[in-house]
Amino acid sequence: MASLAIDRPLHHRVSWGALFAGFFFGFGVWLVLLALGAGIGLAAFDPRDLQNWQGLGIGFGIWGVIAGIVAMFLAGWLAARLSSAASRTTGMLHGAALWGFMLVAGLWIATMAIGKTASTAAQAAGGAAEAAAGAAGGAAADPQGRAQVQEQANRAEQQVQGMAQSLSENKDEAAAAAKTAGAAGAWAFFLYGLLTLAAAMLGGRTGVPRALIERRVARAGVPGDPLPHR
Repeated sequence: MASLAIDRPLHHRVSWGALFAGFFFGFGVWLVLLALGAGIGLAAFDPRDLQNWQGLGIGFGIWGVIAGIVAMFLAGWLAARLSSAASRTTGMLHGAALWGFMLVAGLWIATMAIGKTASTAAQAAGGAAEAAAGAAGGAAADPQGRAQVQEQANRAEQQVQGMAQSLSENKDEAAAAAKTAGAAGAWAFFLYGLLTLAAAMLGGRTGVPRALIERRVARAGVPGDPLPHR
């Protein structure tokens, strides 16, 4: 029975419970590390210095990469430790599968956060527009108020025209800046994905118990005993 259990096909030896345990553990570690970095960065942050804003963003980006690598390594290690992996290759595959789970979940959380922020901003803008419309309606009841409303409308129209003209004149520079920022973001995400994948697979390789590896190697020398899949 033991030989048959060890000789199962590789796709039958996936420990889903271990993957989910590593997933939640890794996300917890990631959130705690992000909170730690935010606390340290904000404690040393001076909002009156404009240069600190740029340094804060760069620091958060670097710490986010470090936190992701550490969380992926620990999550892969735990998943391999709790699984039935008897070889380093199987542990690495568990780490790779866990990396996919965490990456997709992280993108989903980021998308939801951005959508929520945009929705809140749209609601705030809508409320401001309604308040402005109500004030304009009240001011238009007398001749002096109508003159003020007309003046404000003309001023707003001039500002919009100026902004449109500025955008038209600087469209090439804006397009080039958007292209550079998009390329930099894509490459940064690509490198982050590779680093975290390597960390998860290394954690999975390290998390396989040495006793299982030694037992597998010992069984490989027994005549007639089927070898486990690597």
